[in-house]
Amino acid sequence: MKQVGAIWKEAAQTSAGFEPYAQQLRDTFYRTPQMLEQVILGLFEIGYADHDLSAPELKYIKKVSQIFGIDQATFNRLRNSRPEFVKEDPYKVLGVSKSQTSAEIKKVYRNLARKNHPDIVRAKGITDKSLIQKAKENFQRINDAYEQILKIRGEK
Repeated sequence: MKQVGAIWKEAAQTSAGFEPYAQQLRDTFYRTPQMLEQVILGLFEIGYADHDLSAPELKYIKKVSQIFGIDQATFNRLRNSRPEFVKEDPYKVLGVSKSQTSAEIKKVYRNLARKNHPDIVRAKGITDKSLIQKAKENFQRINDAYEQILKIRGEK
């Protein structure tokens, strides 16, 4: 891992582009493809840090993986390997747009949370455990989406 850090530091100090450094990593770790896969996972984590993986970020990660000699199936496995990489758009979960104010989004969130709370399902006389579990999952999905939006907006 020290070698990855040293190569990364060297890359940050030049404008030669990323390709020579990706090739250097490939040459250094050709016998341990798991290390190269970890680098790709790290790039995905960076790309998804703001929740949206942009087309240029995806293209960059794809190019690095090609330089590393990672095949398409492995690339897809890495891309889908962590839940945080395949999360739904939190704005779509709540049915709001990015242009809405935080107050408007909070109002929609509270309304959805109230309607989808598992206790409300039970209060309606529903005792089917699978339906109650589905309500819990949906309620958690709504809460997670709202928390993500707060983080994206820097409000949490």
